[in-house]
Amino acid sequence: MKVNEEEIRETMGAGRPFTIVTDSGERAKVRGRDWIFLPPLEDEDGHPLTDDNRSDFFQVWGNGKSYRWIAFRAANFIDTKAPDQEPPTLKGDL
Repeated sequence: MKVNEEEIRETMGAGRPFTIVTDSGERAKVRGRDWIFLPPLEDEDGHPLTDDNRSDFFQVWGNGKSYRWIAFRAANFIDTKAPDQEPPTLKGDL
């Protein structure tokens, strides 16, 4: 898996909204599983993909028409508070 990917997948699995904060301070709100798309771990035939054969980026939708590409390495930390609450204090790197 890519850097920070396991933590992102675990947070997605909890089923609660969360916010990814990038190194630049940009906040990408993820309101549910339909709002974030990670590259698959297997190809269309079910064979495992190595990290070299997978994208270094994932997508987070902002609304129904626009999305952001975020590099796994740029995900600085995950805010698990509700997306509309005050920003957290820095928890450290993932």
